[in-house]
Amino acid sequence: MPRDLPSNLSTPTIPPSLAHHSITLADWSTAYPKYAKLIVGALIFRCSTPSHPPQILLVKRASTDSYPNFWETPGGSMQAIRHC
Repeated sequence: MPRDLPSNLSTPTIPPSLAHHSITLADWSTAYPKYAKLIVGALIFRCSTPSHPPQILLVKRASTDSYPNFWETPGGSMQAIRHC
């Protein structure tokens, strides 16, 4: 039976042991001005159940793409929004 989803998915839960990493992009950029870009990654896990082993989400690159047929974590990018 699936578990209930958290009621508020827009607010991440930060474990106390990682709280010192929980800073805004503006604060991070001020602290590390020599870095022009920030690249992050994330993994999506599914916990084990009596009928399924634990799983991780991977995608396979297209055969026509760079690094053809390689398995990797889903990714993407975004650009900063500029308000005029």
